[in-house]
Amino acid sequence: MSITNLKNINSEELKTLLEKNGIEIKKTSNKHYMVVCISCKKPESYIYFGSSSIVCNRRNECGEEIDLWNHISNYQGLSSNKDVLKYINGILGYQFN
Repeated sequence: MSITNLKNINSEELKTLLEKNGIEIKKTSNKHYMVVCISCKKPESYIYFGSSSIVCNRRNECGEEIDLWNHISNYQGLSSNKDVLKYINGILGYQFN
């Protein structure tokens, strides 16, 4: 098995990807993680399980929405989708075909 879409990962896999890519989790609910915003550095962003977007809840002051795929690509310095897929699968313990 291999991961080809971030929307198909479970909450623990999402947690691993966030932590391995510099995103600090502040709180966990049954539907999402509250994280520190990549842009404004306030602990008011969230990412829902089954989603791939990190959204800052500070709409009037920040409101940043960041795609996790793009963040991983930039954070790890990966330039191709294949490299990102290989990295994600490796971190999560899947074989990439």
